[in-house]
Amino acid sequence: RSLTGRCSFDSQPAMPAAGTSRANPSETSRRYEQAVAPTRSLKQALLIVDPGGAEVYRYQGRDFADRTKDDDLLTALGALDLPPIDPGPWVPEVEVPSDLRGFFRPDDFRAYFNGNMFGAVALAGRITDPESRRLVHEHRVMAKSSLEAWEQWRPTIT
Repeated sequence: RSLTGRCSFDSQPAMPAAGTSRANPSETSRRYEQAVAPTRSLKQALLIVDPGGAEVYRYQGRDFADRTKDDDLLTALGALDLPPIDPGPWVPEVEVPSDLRGFFRPDDFRAYFNGNMFGAVALAGRITDPESRRLVHEHRVMAKSSLEAWEQWRPTIT
């Protein structure tokens, strides 16, 4: 499964990930803020904090479209050698509006990431600069990974 997600500056995770410090969520939030604050624009960021409060992994995307690589994230989590957690069912902390126009619907996920992936394929055929080609390839791989994770995870959504 893809383990990344979108967060805004003033949001705090509803449930800490395995290995985060449950005793001090404000410290985790502060570290997240530091990862994304320099430009004050919406960016992907992910931190892993061990049970003692030490930061063991930090990812900050260049922009809202960046995602960390699942293998890097899983390697950092695996190195902590923590037991699995059973968080129980997720319950939203906010009321879900009845009018969801403008929100990302789960039914749109496949089309969105297919568009991302094939857009990157098209760009790769036009771009000659090696660094730009590397970034386009990285984006295509992210979109493909998200689609593969969706196919695995989608049946569990009710």
